Amino acid sequence: MGNNKVEMKLVGNDVGFVDDAIFLIRNLLAKEQHCALSYVSTQDPRYIEELKMTRERRTEILKLIVKKEEGQLWCISKHSLACVEGFLELANRFISANKMKNASILLEYAADEIMSFMALNGYADKEIEITTEA
Repeated sequence: MGNNKVEMKLVGNDVGFVDDAIFLIRNLLAKEQHCALSYVSTQDPRYIEELKMTRERRTEILKLIVKKEEGQLWCISKHSLACVEGFLELANRFISANKMKNASILLEYAADEIMSFMALNGYADKEIEITTEA
């Protein structure tokens, strides 16, 4: 596994790009959690290595969309996206149990959390576009 870094010059703020990055970060956060729990249950050190690599990648992607360095915004942003993933996972469990009212509430919470993330990071008030350079 390489030590490659993502390099991209952003012009403006692209909601589509941010949405894709949020989706990726949520999944990387979930993978981190599963790696940690897998290590605890198996004591297999490969899960710690996988956790480390996943965390490094998640950190790089988060840097692309969390631009402000104020207060605890970095950690708030990370935990906000972890909450989104948790709300969606739990909603899926309710859907599987045919408890649509509970699922819809959790889906609303997930949407609200994403909007909160966007507002905290300054994406809510702007018209957003992106250009990239290879």
